[in-house]
Amino acid sequence: MKPTAIEWEDGRAYKIDKVTDERMAPPAHVGAILARRYDVLVEGREKTVYLETPTNQWFVERPLYE
Repeated sequence: MKPTAIEWEDGRAYKIDKVTDERMAPPAHVGAILARRYDVLVEGREKTVYLETPTNQWFVERPLYE
């Protein structure tokens, strides 16, 4: 299972152009869980997407302060 797009709660969606890396790693801000980390390219920009393996839920970390 690999990510193909990122869809936000407001309905915006972005196609993932390429998966550049895949490995097990804890998220940077929620380091308590081990998740499958995917480094991806979206419109030429590097992003990180996680798959929480126990629940099969996808998530993207966002900055604490926007």
